[in-house]
Amino acid sequence: KAEASARARKDFKRIGVLTPYFTEPSFVQRMRGISNVMMGSEYELIVYAVESLAQLRGYLDMLPISRRIDGLIIMSLPLRNGDAERIRDNHLQTILVEYNHPFFSSIEIDNEYGGRLTAEYLLGKGYRRMAFIGEAGEPPYSLHPSAFRLTGFKQALSKAGVPLTEEYIGLNPLNIERVIEQTNLFLDLPEPPEAIFACSDIQAVGVLKAAR
Repeated sequence: KAEASARARKDFKRIGVLTPYFTEPSFVQRMRGISNVMMGSEYELIVYAVESLAQLRGYLDMLPISRRIDGLIIMSLPLRNGDAERIRDNHLQTILVEYNHPFFSSIEIDNEYGGRLTAEYLLGKGYRRMAFIGEAGEPPYSLHPSAFRLTGFKQALSKAGVPLTEEYIGLNPLNIERVIEQTNLFLDLPEPPEAIFACSDIQAVGVLKAAR
């Protein structure tokens, strides 16, 4: 069955992208990069936007055997071993972004290291009282880069003997107005932070607007 599926799918001229957060800026940029590369090819780009765990499971059950696509790019979504085996056994060429699995090529993003690197940079600038603004409400079916960055940030600060207490951690939906509110809460503390680590470009914009 897997061999028959692979033969039937050959040269279908479609590449699928399985992605959460389809409208968020970082994912829009990733999609633009994929689209730009494919523009000069004879392949069509098919986007499968994931909005629930059930939808993700349905796509991972269906796509390897559907004969609709020649290849698949999976962005920021973890794979169960059974899903990975189904994709491999049906010979669907697959690339993972921000996640890795031994069956597939992947483009990895080490978010914990990013958090540590940020902390080390700020420590090197002499800051000792810092705050963190990350994302809350991330869906359970996707990866949570904000949580990984917070872990790395805490690790580096702890190693340097600098605490990051709860009043200096703000987790909010990805919304500039909420980020501005959170930043103002930080700035109104008896000892406001000397530096704020914002986990995304949108959050950084909110911090800058509040600070001004």
